[in-house]
Amino acid sequence: MTTAKLETLPETAATQSRWGLAHEMHPGAVEAARQKTRRLVGRVALQTTVQINPVAAELEQSSSTLLGSLRAAVAGDCAAKESVRLNTATNVAEMLYKAGHQTRVELDIVAGKLMQGGKSLTDIQANSLRYSELNDLMRRRTEQELENAHTFEELLGGDVLDTHDAVVFSLSPDDAQTKQKYGFFTETETCSIQLIKKQRHDKLALETALVAGKSHSNAQRHDKAAIEALAARRGVTIELADAEDSLRQVVLVPKADLPNGVSDIVREYDAATKANVFYGQEIDASASRDYQEHAKECELKNKSFDSLVKKVTTQLLEEADTLLSPSAATKRLHKLTEQALVKAAITDSEIDERVFGDQAAMYITRARQETNSGNTEKMLELQQKAVETAVASACPMFFGGESKNSMTEYDPLLMLFGEDKYGSLAFRCPAKNCLNVRSTNQLIESCQGCGASVRC
Repeated sequence: MTTAKLETLPETAATQSRWGLAHEMHPGAVEAARQKTRRLVGRVALQTTVQINPVAAELEQSSSTLLGSLRAAVAGDCAAKESVRLNTATNVAEMLYKAGHQTRVELDIVAGKLMQGGKSLTDIQANSLRYSELNDLMRRRTEQELENAHTFEELLGGDVLDTHDAVVFSLSPDDAQTKQKYGFFTETETCSIQLIKKQRHDKLALETALVAGKSHSNAQRHDKAAIEALAARRGVTIELADAEDSLRQVVLVPKADLPNGVSDIVREYDAATKANVFYGQEIDASASRDYQEHAKECELKNKSFDSLVKKVTTQLLEEADTLLSPSAATKRLHKLTEQALVKAAITDSEIDERVFGDQAAMYITRARQETNSGNTEKMLELQQKAVETAVASACPMFFGGESKNSMTEYDPLLMLFGEDKYGSLAFRCPAKNCLNVRSTNQLIESCQGCGASVRC
């Protein structure tokens, strides 16, 4: 850490009070982070390629994975159980909210390392490289996120975070295939704004705000232009060649300019869109835009799901012995969260049913109507259909080569309907992943959910 501090540019009253890019203001710290990232990526690649059994076993038991935390929690480790709960709470928020929401978690500082729920922030990022199937674009994004985690630690060691907060914008990819494969929510083209804020000598806060990258579902994206304009208004030059370029721009902001944390960055983002938006989404001209009040509402929303988080966490712990790999643990967390939230959406109309996919959204809407009519039996039938057809996404991921159109353990519903001379009676359409169930020995031409052609 001292090396990074010596290689940074001298701090003056002028630099402490201005916005800037980390790689320009503190090039030594960023270069040190880049070198650490290259070495770690190389180690991960070697472990993955060689596949040495003892190493693989050690990684699976590591407390830096959800699986490791689950096993430690079952053995009585209270810190590991809290880590599992934090994973579940994060998964709930990421699955439910695609724009107009924010979260805050505390990070511990231990020997110069940033720790989240007892896990090293850099190890958490490295695990995405170890256990996720990533295409070239997503691998580059993940490696850059790992470099950013190292950069935060270098800035911390150089005392930069005593005077500045660090801000990173993560945009939805430009590539349509990547967005579809990894579950990015195209209705909003969500942009994640992360803020690292030092609280005291042993604590940092990681605040994340989700804003829309376009004002409504049919609008053109405004996210890149907004970020460039936001920076320009503060004397910083950012020119984004593509969506991924935003991750390479760690913006340093004087603490005095962000008294309300990430909400203040959201305010600047909205102002830079030159449109009547709130968290990037179009609103009526007369609508309130109280950012501080909205932040409080987000905090209350997060707390309102505490009982659901506890229920999912408990079930995940009960199933820990059946989960044999880190990816299996992540999949199961995703599925349990999805099921619980679909059921919650039936009685909570504030949950946006669209996040579960078009077909599940239809069943949720109808189930709400039956609930209002007092028809419990019909509601439960529709609720089950919503659970079976939900295709929600949390942190963008692709489950190890599996396709939601294939008959896998992740989509067991298709195996329940049997086969005939044409093949499986149940299938999902390639357009919107809708579930179709045809009669024996009869073909259908149009998707039963969205109407797309399924003749082939």
